[in-house]
Amino acid sequence: QRLKKVVKDKKMFHYIVEVVVGANTDPIAIQDTVADYLSIELKGNTRDARAYKLRECFKALSGGGKMKFLVILDDVWSPVDLDDIGLSSLPNQGVDFKVLLTSRNSDICMMMGASLIFNLNMLTDEEAHNFFRRYAEISYDADPELIKIGEAIVEKCGGLPIAIKTMAVTLRNKRKDAWKDALSRLEHRDTHNVVADVLKLSYSNIQDEETRSIFLLCGLFPEDFDIPTEDLVRYGWGLKIFTRVYTMRHARKRLDTCIERLMHANMLIKSDNVGF
Repeated sequence: QRLKKVVKDKKMFHYIVEVVVGANTDPIAIQDTVADYLSIELKGNTRDARAYKLRECFKALSGGGKMKFLVILDDVWSPVDLDDIGLSSLPNQGVDFKVLLTSRNSDICMMMGASLIFNLNMLTDEEAHNFFRRYAEISYDADPELIKIGEAIVEKCGGLPIAIKTMAVTLRNKRKDAWKDALSRLEHRDTHNVVADVLKLSYSNIQDEETRSIFLLCGLFPEDFDIPTEDLVRYGWGLKIFTRVYTMRHARKRLDTCIERLMHANMLIKSDNVGF
């Protein structure tokens, strides 16, 4: 997202198309997302027919290669055929485009012909401890035992920023017993599943049932989906999630409070789109 912002600010590309691919590589869903960014409607029923329409659209918008496109394929779990989204992997096809893809597996990048691969490393021990202290809001002259527990928690997080930040925010302003309990829960866990374990712990530390219910409601939407807040209000109202709330206006305010708590706990992230 930071790279996308830099590209936008510097106006390096005329069009930026962003697709969150995820574990299920569905060509039709990818085509629909690309079509939304290009402001066209795909009516074809077959993958090839839809790809052809996307290809023609790219060519029409390119102005003979004068307009530049950046296509971001995020969280790719298996190779994506660029021909399916109207882009040819062959040169000199009349469309000037670059593809930026993110994947947990560098082999996917190589299979898709990436010319440059950048590996994001884990935080160093010093970076991880400083990162934890920053979000847990503890100073270097705090209780030595508390600092020692924090260091052990950071070690269990395996250098993963999201896990470290989530634990730090969860334990901020909590008593030492809560820190000990958190460390105890992380003990003897598989480091490969540390993020899932940390999020479970963060969920269990949510105090009010309304916020928990809103989080579970969000889980019913597709992965990486921009969830309209108005939908959450209406579903929450219909499911009677909000207690002692008698108007939709009050329900929206209560939802805002729940969302803010979840975002502070790193269990939800803010969308780029207004109203999501």
